Amino acid sequence: MRIRAVFGAMLLGLVALVSVGCGDSSSSSGDSDSDTDTDTDADTDTDTDSDTDVDTDSDTDTDTGCTLDTDCDDQNLCTDDVCDEGTCTNTNNSLECDDNDPCTQDDACRNGDCMGEPRDADYDGHGPTSCGGDDCDDSDPTIRPSALEGPHGSAACSDQKDNDCDDLIDDEEITCTLSSKGCGSGLWCLDYPLPTAARMRAVAASPEEGVWAVGELGEAVHWDGATLSSRPLGCDDRFEDVWIAGKDDVWAVAMRNDQGVVWRWDGSSWTEFEVGERGDLFNGIWGTSSDDVWVVGWEIRHWDGQAWITEEQWQYWTEIWGTGSEDIWALVDQGSALYHRDGTGWSNVHESSGMEDVCGNADNDVWLVGDGGKIEHWDGEAWSGAQSETEDNLLACWAGAPGTAWAVGHSGAALHWDGQSWAPTDSKNSELLFGVGGASAEDVWAVGDAMIHWNGSGWHHVADPRPVTISGIWGLSADDVWAVGEMGTILHRNASGWAPSPSRTEADLKAVWGVASDDIWAVGRVGEILHWDGGKWLQSDKVWSHLYAVWGTAANDVWAVGSSKLAHWDGSAWTDTSQSQNTLNGVWGSAPNDYWAVGKLSSSGKGLILHWDGSDWTEVWTKDGTELSAVWGVAANDVWAVAKKGLILHWDGAAWNEVNSGTTQDLHGVWGRISNEFYAIGTSEEHTATILRWDGVSWNEDADFVPVNPRAIWGMPTGELWIGGYLPGTTYEIGLVYRRAL
Repeated sequence: MRIRAVFGAMLLGLVALVSVGCGDSSSSSGDSDSDTDTDTDADTDTDTDSDTDVDTDSDTDTDTGCTLDTDCDDQNLCTDDVCDEGTCTNTNNSLECDDNDPCTQDDACRNGDCMGEPRDADYDGHGPTSCGGDDCDDSDPTIRPSALEGPHGSAACSDQKDNDCDDLIDDEEITCTLSSKGCGSGLWCLDYPLPTAARMRAVAASPEEGVWAVGELGEAVHWDGATLSSRPLGCDDRFEDVWIAGKDDVWAVAMRNDQGVVWRWDGSSWTEFEVGERGDLFNGIWGTSSDDVWVVGWEIRHWDGQAWITEEQWQYWTEIWGTGSEDIWALVDQGSALYHRDGTGWSNVHESSGMEDVCGNADNDVWLVGDGGKIEHWDGEAWSGAQSETEDNLLACWAGAPGTAWAVGHSGAALHWDGQSWAPTDSKNSELLFGVGGASAEDVWAVGDAMIHWNGSGWHHVADPRPVTISGIWGLSADDVWAVGEMGTILHRNASGWAPSPSRTEADLKAVWGVASDDIWAVGRVGEILHWDGGKWLQSDKVWSHLYAVWGTAANDVWAVGSSKLAHWDGSAWTDTSQSQNTLNGVWGSAPNDYWAVGKLSSSGKGLILHWDGSDWTEVWTKDGTELSAVWGVAANDVWAVAKKGLILHWDGAAWNEVNSGTTQDLHGVWGRISNEFYAIGTSEEHTATILRWDGVSWNEDADFVPVNPRAIWGMPTGELWIGGYLPGTTYEIGLVYRRAL
């Protein structure tokens, strides 16, 4: 809102114009003196220089000969108008105001204008649909597109609300069936996101068996019509394809150390199926029955119920599909050729390029999809091209009943064939989709970096949104746990499970700690400090340096540490204390006069431990080449610190001593509940979790295969544990949280 007034005066036939701005501009003539010298002689000299100089300062001084403040009123609420010794000053203020825009809120004066923030009445990070946003209920922070309507048994599945704004309510949502089924006492199980964080590479469905999706890190997900649950292998084999033979009879091919593996599900568990001499790689699988199974890779192999028989070699086969044992189609590498088996042998029947998948309904209704949106069709007599209306690479296809087919691929592309033409549909995501399959025209699934379901009228997400790397975890109870991570990620776990919590920042967050459910701190890069007041996250003072850890002993005694910084909160303000040449990664304290901070001397790389005695931080330990990562204790004389290369140190009240860890892996976190039960986490050579446990005597490996590259650990006094980090073995860092049940 900007108001300008122009006052005119006429004297002896001469007009003098004075322009008064609203706090951010003023006009000046060649004669800077505002007094007007009028010569009544005929040769009147009037300076009418039209040049205007703009003053961008927040104060505007105008020598108007004013006597009262009201003489300086510029009709702008966003400036304070003062008359000072005959000169008007219009200074920008920060008063509350109304910009008359229904799509803004928190209107306030800024730089002389009345401006508001984009409307988000419930502060959930999503604006209302009436203002171009995607929040279907801007009055309720629990209702937003990023919310989770689930898991099964939660209040969100019985509240008669469309919690995630996808037009489905309660048990209409497959996410209300999400389950960590099979997670028993003492086992590490994925806690978020459900049902999996892994990239899924293929999906198959049937009315009797339900839906199976398989992917990286040995991950398999099953929908049985009532529950969507994870059924992993427990190893890091990378699934490539899946095929359903019948009820409780599912086959899949995977890659292990560049060699092909076949797995079979019998209704209760996965078992590796003997393939004889293991091939270099298996890419696809298809069959007509459990006695007629085909796999392709560097060769084509056939299982006849008794033995595997090699039929074709010396080519790299990528996909296979058919209608029966005398009508099978297989693609060669790069989609350059399509081979057909007519019951007697294989022959090259079609030359093409860039084709990624083959599918169909019958021997005269076969589809090829590929790069650049390329689609071709076989009608039983000839191949012809089809218009796809997309340039995205298509990676997979599935055809159900005649007149129904789907193709999916890059950027969330999901194309539908209705019997007449191919048309794009709104998949409600932009993620890479690797596979598509269905049980009927109204029950189609697509998987990749997302998992979505077509119910006959639209696509809907059926899995938790995948976060980025989780860097910090802390909580008050098992039903009140917080996790923070990159790009402003904040997650909260209550009795219903995990859900995103809007942070209103894009800074990477590194740590979280609190003293009560309405008094929690999160810190991160570029000095970001956020505070949770029980209803929303608010930005606090920044210290303009990366922060990596936060800890306190009371609401008025909190320390945040990081790159060259030690900042203290006294209950009313943060005090910034510079520590040049120090990078501090962890902090823990037992009392206001007993804190430990660990990290390194940035100048030399030496490991560093500092101690706070209530008055000063002092250096108490250094060592070459051993940057410390984290510190935790259960008493003033029982504190542990971990570092790179497997270094573990213990404070006994008198000195820091090295303790054999039994590993040389980099350690990133430490947590304990009693003196004879501490845990240290790091990354193994396979980029999965190294979890060590201290039993009061020695450190030992505590778990086998836990597919997480861990960065944070926290637990309950009862023994329940959480680990946060990211998905290993990928160039994309997908965040995840694992939990060890009681």
